[in-house]
Amino acid sequence: MRGLRILLLGPPRLELDGQPLTRLIAPKHLALVFYLAVRGAPASREQLATLLWEGLAEAAARANLRVALSRLRRWLPGFLDIDAQQVGLAPGAPLSLDLAELALAQDPACPHGDRIAAARAWRGPPLDGFSLESAEGFERWIAQTRQGAQREAVALRRDLARHACEFGNHAEAIE
Repeated sequence: MRGLRILLLGPPRLELDGQPLTRLIAPKHLALVFYLAVRGAPASREQLATLLWEGLAEAAARANLRVALSRLRRWLPGFLDIDAQQVGLAPGAPLSLDLAELALAQDPACPHGDRIAAARAWRGPPLDGFSLESAEGFERWIAQTRQGAQREAVALRRDLARHACEFGNHAEAIE
């Protein structure tokens, strides 16, 4: 796939044009991308600095955020929308987020094949094994994200199994 691929189900992965970036980018910088992707809307610089560097003085947290954004601009050119007040992912940038696909698959009007693909994309709870020291707010956000995604995955699989049974496809229902 061309563009940015953000895989949060299971151990997180970040890929740009098919090339893995996860091991090349610092954990807090990855956390910033992951948070913005799931949020789906810009966040204030103050909110992001507090979320990721809450134990630091405000000036130090904002300085760390500036460094993170500078580095992310180099790694992800054209994917960030940054101004003096807020940061978000660039509207219209070619990106995919497996967690968003899971959420879209909750709609029964979603094509059946897309719903099955979303259910099969489950590799474990979001951001499995990913954590940040000194970022309790981020850790709380991860916990909430995991709970919501697990509920969605169970509901989707239950619905797909029910649908398969209704059409007599018991092997698909068991899968």
